[in-house]
Amino acid sequence: MINSLKIKNWRTHADTTLEYGKGTNVIIGVMGSGKSSIVNAISYSLFGTFPQLKSKQVSLKEIIMNRPNQTDKSEVIVEFNHGENKYRAERIIKLDGTNEAKLYENEKFICGPKQKDVNEKIEKILGMDYELFSRAVYAEQNELDFFLKLSPSERKKKFDELLQLEKYEIARKNSTTLQNDLIKETKQQKELLQRQQEMLKGHEEEKLVNQINDAKKEIEELSKKAQLSKEELSKIENEYKIICEKEKKFKEINEKIIKNKARIETLTEDINKKSQLKETLEEISKNVEEKQKGKDTIKNEVSILEKKAKEEDEKQKKESEEIRVLEYRAKKIEEEMKAISGLKGNCPTCKQLLDERHKAEIIDNMHNEMQKILQEKKKHEEERFKLLDNFKSFERELNENRKKYENEEKEIIILQNKEKELKELQEKKTILSNLLSQAPNLEREKEEIGFDKEIMDKLRERYFEKKNESELFISKAKSKEELVRSYQETLSKINQIKESMKQTEIEISKMESASKKAGLFSNCLVATQTELRQEMLQTINEAMSDIWKEIYPYGDFINARLSVVEDGYDLEVLTRNGNWTRVEGILSGGERSAAALCIRMAFALVLTKNLSMLILDEPTHNLDTNTVTKLSEMLREKMPALVDQIFVITHDKQLEAAASSSLYILQRDKGNDEATRVETIQIEKY
Repeated sequence: MINSLKIKNWRTHADTTLEYGKGTNVIIGVMGSGKSSIVNAISYSLFGTFPQLKSKQVSLKEIIMNRPNQTDKSEVIVEFNHGENKYRAERIIKLDGTNEAKLYENEKFICGPKQKDVNEKIEKILGMDYELFSRAVYAEQNELDFFLKLSPSERKKKFDELLQLEKYEIARKNSTTLQNDLIKETKQQKELLQRQQEMLKGHEEEKLVNQINDAKKEIEELSKKAQLSKEELSKIENEYKIICEKEKKFKEINEKIIKNKARIETLTEDINKKSQLKETLEEISKNVEEKQKGKDTIKNEVSILEKKAKEEDEKQKKESEEIRVLEYRAKKIEEEMKAISGLKGNCPTCKQLLDERHKAEIIDNMHNEMQKILQEKKKHEEERFKLLDNFKSFERELNENRKKYENEEKEIIILQNKEKELKELQEKKTILSNLLSQAPNLEREKEEIGFDKEIMDKLRERYFEKKNESELFISKAKSKEELVRSYQETLSKINQIKESMKQTEIEISKMESASKKAGLFSNCLVATQTELRQEMLQTINEAMSDIWKEIYPYGDFINARLSVVEDGYDLEVLTRNGNWTRVEGILSGGERSAAALCIRMAFALVLTKNLSMLILDEPTHNLDTNTVTKLSEMLREKMPALVDQIFVITHDKQLEAAASSSLYILQRDKGNDEATRVETIQIEKY
C-alpha cells in the first residue's frame, strides 16, 4: 500500500506532498491541473517509467518543470508498505541526463543509484513488472477500454501474457523444438554408427599387432648396432680431437710466422727509405731548442713594439683632439668678429656706447687672440706629424719582426717533424730486431708440435664414416619407432571407434527415450495451459459477475463474462431474457465503459494480490449520471473490501462521493504559468 507521494519540479508540481491511506483516494481537477502527473509519478517512482514515457510521447527532460523558469532537476519520492516492511523509493531526473534512483527498506539503503537495479528490486518485491502494472492496475486516460478494442485473437494473446500463460506456450514450443532436434540428432548418430562400422571392416587388428612386434625386434637390433658404432666412434673421436688441437696450434704458430715475415719485410723497407737522414736526434733536438729561444726573443720584441706603437697612436689621437678644440675656438672668434663689425648702439659686454674706435679696439683684441690660437694649433700639428712618423716606424719594425717570428716557427715545425721521423725510425729498428730474434723460436715450436696433415685427413675420413654409420642406425631405429607409433595409433583409433560406437548406441537409446518424453511433456503442457486458462477465466468471470452488479445500475444486462471462442476470447453480457451476447456492436459508449471497467477491476483483483491496488484515470468517460453514482458507491463501499487501495483521477465532481480515504482538489492558473495547488478536503463519513 502506498503511504505518501512527494514530487518536486515534476511537470506543473513545484513541491507537492500527498498522503494516502487504505480505501479509495480521489484526485479531482480540471484539464491541465496536474492530475495525471500524480499517477505518472507513482508509476515512475515504482517502475522507472509511465505510459507516455514508455511510448516516447514525452522525454525525461520534458518532465522537469520549465515554466515560468527552467529548473535543473525533478525529484519524486514514494513510500509504501509491503508485508511487514516499509519501503522508500527516491528518483531524480536531471537536465544533464545523469539520473539517479535509490531504494530503502525500513530506512536502510538496499540498492542504487542505477535505475535498472532499483526497477528490478521493486519488481521482485511486488511480484510484478511494469507491463502487468500498466494493464491490470493502471487504467490510464482514454485507455480504459483497451481490452475491448482488441480482436478476439489479440485479446487472447494479451490476456495470456498478463496471466503468464505464454510461458507454458513458450515451454511447449521449446519442448517440440527439442523433440525435433532429438529426432534429427538420433538420425545423424545412427548414420555415424553405420559409417564407423563400415570403416572398421578394412582394418585387421591381429595383423597390426604382428607388424608392431616385428618392428620392435628390428628396433632392438638397430639399437645394438648403433651402440657398438657409438663406442667405436667415441674412441676415434678422442684421437680426432687431439689431432684437431695440434692442427689448431700448428695453424696459430704458422700464422704468426707468416705475419712476422711480412712485418720484417715492411720494417726493413721503411728503415732503408729513411736512411738518408744525416742529422742525429741530439743535433735536431739542439737546433729545435735554439730556434725556440730565438722565437721567444722575437716574440718579446714584438710585444714591446706593439706597446710603443699603441702609446704613439694614443698620443697623436690626443694631439688631434687638441687641434679640433683650437679650430672650434678660432671659428667662434671669427664669428664674433663679424658680428661686432655690424653692431650699433651699446656694447653687449660693457654696456658703453659702441663707436668706431671702440669697435676697432675690440676687433684688434680678438685678432690677437686668434693669432695665439693659430700658433698653438701649428705647434700641435707639428707634434702630431712627428708622432705619426714614429707610429709608422714602429709598425714597419713590428711587421718585420712578425715575419721573422713566422719564419722561425716554420723552421721549428720542420725540425720537429724530422725529430719525430728519427724517433719512429729508432722504434722500428727495435721492433725489427725483436722480430728477427723471435723467428727461430717460432720455427722450433712449429717442428715440436709434430702435426701431420696426411694423418689428420685419414683420421677425419674414418671419424665421419663412423659418425654417419651411427646416425644411420639411429635414424633407421627412429623410423621404425615412428612406424610402431603409427600402428599403435591406428590400433588405438580402432579401439576408440569401438568405444565410441558403444557410446553412440547408448546415446541413441537415450535420445529416443528423451524424444518420447519431450513429446509427452509437450502434450502435458498443452493440457496444463488449457486447464490453467479455464481456471483463470473462471476466477476472472466470477470477479466480473460480482463487480458488474455493483457498477451497472440498469436491468437490461445483468452479468458480464469472457468466453472462449475458436480464435480467442469474446466479451459477452447476459441479457434479461437469459441470452449471452457479444458486446461488439450492441453496447453504447457508457455500457462499453462499464464493461471495460469491470474487466480492469477483475484483473486487478485476480492478478495483483501482492500489490492490491487499482488506478483509474478518468473512469467516467461515456458514463451517465446514474452509472457514475453507482460507480461512486461501489468505489467507496464495495471495492475497499476487495482491493486495499484505489486511486481515482477525474475531472468529475460527482466522484467526490467515491472517496473513503483521501480527497484532493487540484487547481492551477494556466494563464500565468502557476504551479499546481493542492487542496485537501475533509471526507464525510457515511
